[in-house]
Amino acid sequence: MPQARPKQSTRPASSFTRRTHLINDLAEAIGNQVNNLMMAVTGYAELAAKKAAPQEKRGLEQLLRNSSLAAMLVQKVLALSRRSDPSPQAISLNPAIAEAGDLLQHLIGEEIEFIFSPDPNAHMVELDRAEFDQLLMSLALDVREGLRNGGKLTLSTKRVDREFSSSTQNVKSGKFVELSVCAAAHDNTHVPATDPRTGFAFSIARTIARRAGGYMRAGSEPGIQFQICFPALDADATVTKLEGPNSSARTILVVEDDDNVRLPTAEFLMMEGFKVMQARTGAEAIRVATNNRSPLDLLITDIVMPTMSGHQVADELIKMHPGLKVLYMSGDSGEVAPARVHGSMERTVLQKPFRLSRLKEAVQETLG
Repeated sequence: MPQARPKQSTRPASSFTRRTHLINDLAEAIGNQVNNLMMAVTGYAELAAKKAAPQEKRGLEQLLRNSSLAAMLVQKVLALSRRSDPSPQAISLNPAIAEAGDLLQHLIGEEIEFIFSPDPNAHMVELDRAEFDQLLMSLALDVREGLRNGGKLTLSTKRVDREFSSSTQNVKSGKFVELSVCAAAHDNTHVPATDPRTGFAFSIARTIARRAGGYMRAGSEPGIQFQICFPALDADATVTKLEGPNSSARTILVVEDDDNVRLPTAEFLMMEGFKVMQARTGAEAIRVATNNRSPLDLLITDIVMPTMSGHQVADELIKMHPGLKVLYMSGDSGEVAPARVHGSMERTVLQKPFRLSRLKEAVQETLG
């Protein structure tokens, strides 16, 4: 009589993957709601600060700083679960690393010292911020695993010039910002048992470097795990593109189903001198645009909304106003890249929660 086969599990092999995706989706949904709430806090605080007397601004500025830190923590936690196409933007590595300092120290633990040595002359680079945050957190986890008996993690930035021959490097010569990663035990004489070069962070770093048009190399000095060189942006480029047109006679339609985001956004734009119309849904936006006899210059819309998405709203309104510019808002970085390539032109995406000063810059960039 043939031997009975072991009883097979009735649980599908992919159930763990589906559960992971479900948890990620839940985290994204919660994160989106938190972002909208933080938008209300920062938005109304900024509006109040603009109207407040000098002696009253100190408390509001502290509130804005704390709100920004809370929003940053939400974004960095969500970055670990995101699997989206990159959306590069001009960032400075120094503040990006400094802002993450407390979180990195918490991740690596009290037995490992975190040291950051920035070069104040380092230029801005073009990177996906969520990917860079993911790199920093993955690096912290890798180092914590490798330095179980304690040690130190040192990150440093440096402005460098590099010359390459076409036969040796698929990278253009020029100015770079170099990020060095050093992890060492307390005696500073050896690399940790679990080399971060074999960890998840090393793979992310290599991918980020390639996408940015830079390069990555193993450390050439004792204790250095690896170095990433990002092409430096022209120092003047980030200044000139912020020059925008006069707000006089410009009409903006803000479409957002969450009052916490729409109302302070609209009020701020009116304070800046724009003519502003509002709508909660795509259908309402189309009605407002149809009844408006003056030209519509800019549409600011959330991407995910009931019934009609921001993309659909933009498509319909562009038919009515062929020269319409579009500025998207999103609480999910996974929506950013599709929005940038949607249609025939690249479009800016504001990642919630955003400061109203960043909104002003984005409006100027888009209209300009």
